[in-house]
Amino acid sequence: MTVWRVVALVLVAGTFAVFGAAAEQSVLPDLVPYHALVLANARLGQSMTVAQSAGPPAAGALVAALGAGSALLLGGVARVAAGLLVSRIPVQESAPEPAPRRAIGREIRAGLRFVYGHRTLAPLAVSTHLWFLANSVAVTVLGLFALRALDLGAPGYGLVLAAAGAGGFVGALLAPAVGARIGEGDAMILGRLLCTLAWVLALLTPGERGAVPALVVLGAAQALYGFAMGLEDPNEMGYWQALTPRGLLGRVNASRRTVNRSVAVVGALLGGLLSAGLGHRGALALAALVFLGATLVAAASPVRGARVGDAPA
Repeated sequence: MTVWRVVALVLVAGTFAVFGAAAEQSVLPDLVPYHALVLANARLGQSMTVAQSAGPPAAGALVAALGAGSALLLGGVARVAAGLLVSRIPVQESAPEPAPRRAIGREIRAGLRFVYGHRTLAPLAVSTHLWFLANSVAVTVLGLFALRALDLGAPGYGLVLAAAGAGGFVGALLAPAVGARIGEGDAMILGRLLCTLAWVLALLTPGERGAVPALVVLGAAQALYGFAMGLEDPNEMGYWQALTPRGLLGRVNASRRTVNRSVAVVGALLGGLLSAGLGHRGALALAALVFLGATLVAAASPVRGARVGDAPA
């Protein structure tokens, strides 16, 4: 395997992942009523968090026992099994009659025009783009910070990531109740504010290399980060699904995810450059400021006080 072959494989896998994720987000409103969208997204988030937390240790054990090739083969088999399970879901899609075939460019423009022309979804989209930019910078720097600057080693870094998974599970568990109590819009804003505070806490990590206090503080920061995402994501997804007309849902989800992922690519490159130019803590400080900007954009918009129940049925 060469680097370019790996890049090509990841590109193909990522392309199909965009199709799958956009379709998954678009079909959920056909499976549950609108008032249960946040709860359904929270349950999906919990199962994903468990899988992401258990997957890396399981992969390490498989690689040690069977080799990397066999582990990859088992991962492929698991994805085929997942596809077969999804194909057996009884669903009657409520999409309108198919419209005349149009050029893909027109379809993309229709999705983007709806998103950026909407009173509430437009500022939410901008806030989310900023969030993805900051998150990509922060996550890129996190590995360098933990492994090089703090010398936590692979086991310590694994514990830090596991803390984020545990926090995400708890956040997703509480997301429906928080959204119902304060409103989904305010739950999104709260989640983004907590995410900002999590990366500020990461900046306060003691600098002694390999020290237990550094592991504890950075682990606590990642637990809060995971909790914030687990709290925010189900409320945001439920709100998007409730406000987007069913006939536009596929185009809106695909277009929005494409912009977010494109911003994340820029953020990853910036993370490396900023880490080299400003140091790990300087790059994390800038990421925290962008997280704060994403929070303020949402808080200063109609997202504040927004509720799924106010969306048209």
